[in-house]
Amino acid sequence: MKTLIKNGIVITMDEKYEKFEKLDIVYENNKIIFVGKNYKNEYDELIDATNKVVMPGLINCHTHLGMSLFRCSNDNYKLDDWLKNYIWPIEDKLSDEDLYYTTLFSCIEMIKTGSTCFNDMYYGKLNMDAIIKSNIRGLYTRCLMGNLRNGLYRIKELKELISQYKNNELIRFNVSPHSLYTCDLEYLKKCSNLAKEYKLPIHIHLSENLEEVNDIKNKYGMLPVNVLKETGILDSKVILAHGTFISNDE
Repeated sequence: MKTLIKNGIVITMDEKYEKFEKLDIVYENNKIIFVGKNYKNEYDELIDATNKVVMPGLINCHTHLGMSLFRCSNDNYKLDDWLKNYIWPIEDKLSDEDLYYTTLFSCIEMIKTGSTCFNDMYYGKLNMDAIIKSNIRGLYTRCLMGNLRNGLYRIKELKELISQYKNNELIRFNVSPHSLYTCDLEYLKKCSNLAKEYKLPIHIHLSENLEEVNDIKNKYGMLPVNVLKETGILDSKVILAHGTFISNDE
């Protein structure tokens, strides 16, 4: 089916970020086939975009889709206290149904507010049914935590997830070690090797607050970004979530 979006204020996102008024866009079979003024040819559906902005979808670069249920429930705590004493205990009680509807809510919320692609880090296969149902595009994973004694099953689950959905047109994957304070060095090296083996990007929380930075420095004798370098993480394409206290040297 050929759809015409007419008279929209089109933000082209070219190198100059030019904005054009009253451009027409035509797309067919999910591909844009025309952008210009006064489209005169045939079409099957008309969308009148007069006085509306037409632009590429937004990308939500760091999400925890299954956590929207927690919003405004446990605010104003330090990160370590918030995670260990409030969030992780709640997560331990989440049912499959909780995760399904919370994830679906997050996907619907993103779509309604203009995000058409996400980069998520959460449980893994428990969220997938809701993501697939929403038909949103995303970079997904199974959050990886622990060490070579207690965390290998998470890596196994990620491999299974990648294999199961390898032919899905909307979902791609990343390797997501949770953080330097929940993964030891050997486990991080394992994650790094996994990313290289599958040619995937890495997504990790880093330097969220000064306490974390100081703890990592005291533990390893180096700053967080340098720890990533030592473990091979920086050999891959990397998304650093938060990165609030990264030094100029790093």
